[in-house]
Amino acid sequence: MLCLAFLLILGIASPIFAQKDNISTDETIAYINSKIKGVATVKNEKGMLVVEFYEKGKVNRVDKVPIDALNPENVEYLPTEKTVVIRCTRNECIDRKIEYPKTRGQFSRISFSGDYDAKTQKGLVNAFEHLIMMFHDNKYKSNKPFEE
Repeated sequence: MLCLAFLLILGIASPIFAQKDNISTDETIAYINSKIKGVATVKNEKGMLVVEFYEKGKVNRVDKVPIDALNPENVEYLPTEKTVVIRCTRNECIDRKIEYPKTRGQFSRISFSGDYDAKTQKGLVNAFEHLIMMFHDNKYKSNKPFEE
């Protein structure tokens, strides 16, 4: 009888404790924004990655790129530059607009500079890879934590 009650409770409670099958786009972007706070803000606007970079508290640069134009296999942290780098699958897929000095152009990478600790470096790389993969393959799912 006790065993039956335990199994019944386990059956009812298991969905509560079940692990999600995928970390969502919104959760991924929230994680990224929490790590790059003060440097930039990342948004997903209908499959377009919009990154606003700040200088002296104001937006000075805006990068826009279709998320599926980014290469999930070419996201890395460059210790010599102290930068997380995301590259395009082709040349110059990123539309960059800089407020001061007023310039505009096409680029092949987005860089997030910062003196990140090792855990954050790996977490940002994992999060960007995850975000990009969700747009490259609609069957892709992962619930692996960005930081381990």
